[in-house]
Amino acid sequence: MKRLVILSLVCLVFIQLVVAGAPELVFQHNETQPDETMLGIISLDGEWISGPTKSSFSFFEDSRDVFIEFDIVFFEDDYYLYIYPVHEGEYELVISDMLYKENEVLQSSEINYFFNVSLGTFEEDNETAIDQRLGIKPGFLLASEGNEIVLSNKGIDVLNVTYGDEVISLESFESRTVEILFSELFSYAIFSTYKEFQIPLINLFGNETNTTREFISLNLKSDTELLTANSTLGEDLIFNFTLFNFDDNNLTEISFSSSLDIFDFPEFNSLDGREEKTIEIEISPENPGRIIEELIISYVELGETHNLKILVDLFVYPAGTSEEEFGIVELNCEELGGSVCSASEVCTGDATFAKGGVYCCLDSCSEIVETKSDSSTKMIIGIVIFLALGIGGYFLWKKSKKVKPVSGNEVLDIASKNYNSKMSGAVVEPKKVSGKIEKG
Repeated sequence: MKRLVILSLVCLVFIQLVVAGAPELVFQHNETQPDETMLGIISLDGEWISGPTKSSFSFFEDSRDVFIEFDIVFFEDDYYLYIYPVHEGEYELVISDMLYKENEVLQSSEINYFFNVSLGTFEEDNETAIDQRLGIKPGFLLASEGNEIVLSNKGIDVLNVTYGDEVISLESFESRTVEILFSELFSYAIFSTYKEFQIPLINLFGNETNTTREFISLNLKSDTELLTANSTLGEDLIFNFTLFNFDDNNLTEISFSSSLDIFDFPEFNSLDGREEKTIEIEISPENPGRIIEELIISYVELGETHNLKILVDLFVYPAGTSEEEFGIVELNCEELGGSVCSASEVCTGDATFAKGGVYCCLDSCSEIVETKSDSSTKMIIGIVIFLALGIGGYFLWKKSKKVKPVSGNEVLDIASKNYNSKMSGAVVEPKKVSGKIEKG
């Protein structure tokens, strides 16, 4: 029994050591609001062999791959990252393909982090303040890329942000640029308001050999990262945005793609150096509900293919309704006792937007029955006309078969008889005369 206890303790210690050596993701705050910057760090007790890159990150909502803006940088054995969610919801972050050594043994690891994005309430001076949200971009600052951080009040209430000895007052939806002074190899810029945000400041010039970052081509940029609107089913939406080529090289083989067949993309395939172009995209939703989709703009620069991603977020209301008639319920569709109709089905009764903007049918879903359309009617009319022409042509052909062709000699005989009759004073009666002829 004693040996069994000792063996169990040894196994427990071993498991703890293995777990302790795995990469760990920690965020500065456990609660996050829409448009608020999430700041985190990935640390490791062992030795990195292949750490996380931007391609290692995936975001999911209800098991569906979604786009959320983020960035990551490596400095002195740790990875610093920021995430910028813009919508409420329950998300999963998956960071895969990480390799490291623990006790000289090669290990692989994957991080699965679940987080909720929702509006919160905070108390200030014994009064409840609602809708306080601070967006900070970027979520870390590299001295080689600039010295400015943009603070944005994404809420309704006024925000007072303290930075050092300065108090920055931001009105609703106001943005302010703050210049940062780099004094050390690594430090934090601390912004205090309803929360305290610590922004990593990394001086690349001070230690370039120990600092690496994955650079994704930024030569193709857009003036927007999000296309969002509310519409009613049957109304087409048109979005306009601008693409910029920030490099002297030409960008070729530009193409647009999406997993949904509701987009009408423009046809052009290149941007010259330093050129900009206004893009028009038409969206024709086929069903009511919330549509969250990622547009991927692929292009080739100097023989390498890159992707620019733009998020589309739409609320499509049923035909004949308006936005005022609907509200989002904080329950999922199953909890409401409803069901989500497929693309080939239609809701036969009442419906609402459930949690996450899912269009939830509170009645039953039935298959869409195709009725006779105008095209079917036109096809029937065409068949009738074709048959009429065919029958008419057939009778004309039969009639022509009964008429015997007149030979040349017969034509001369008829002409000779008519001439002799005229000369003799005889009257040649017409073959077909109807009615009565009277002298005047």
